[in-house]
Amino acid sequence: MMEALGRVNFRSVWYLDAVHQPSWPAGLPPADWLLFVIADHYDYEQLIRVAAECMKRQPAIVCSAGLCAVEADYVFDEEIVAQARAWEVRHGAAYNYEYGTQSTIHYDFDEGFWFATAKAQHARQSIHLIVCLDLSGRYKERILELLQRINDGWLPPAPDYDQGKTVRIM
Repeated sequence: MMEALGRVNFRSVWYLDAVHQPSWPAGLPPADWLLFVIADHYDYEQLIRVAAECMKRQPAIVCSAGLCAVEADYVFDEEIVAQARAWEVRHGAAYNYEYGTQSTIHYDFDEGFWFATAKAQHARQSIHLIVCLDLSGRYKERILELLQRINDGWLPPAPDYDQGKTVRIM
């Protein structure tokens, strides 16, 4: 199931390989965690299934990275909105998105992982658990390397706003 990879400050980092572990959903925590989802191949149906499974477990934040980070983020946003609309129907009141799942897109994998481990915050809950869900099955070594670098004080380069490479927070 989930494999502990290390810590950054007070956050523990775990890894799930969705390619080689078909029962990966059983390893997800029950609530209030950060999902770092890595998607390199665009498969809309797979992303829908992944988003639905993950959102059942109420992550506080979803950070999307990889070659298909944008597509993954859009699918997770669709699921976030669908859950919010269902909540509104059940409760007859407007959903407060400030307390719901937040999502971010990271075009630069290293910066995204640094953000997830060192900076991501949520209004509702402190983040102490990060789950790296690897939909490509090939990022474990890179994550281990980044854990070491971040714990040694590495910071990503300053964002180049002129190039449009910034994080988008929903």
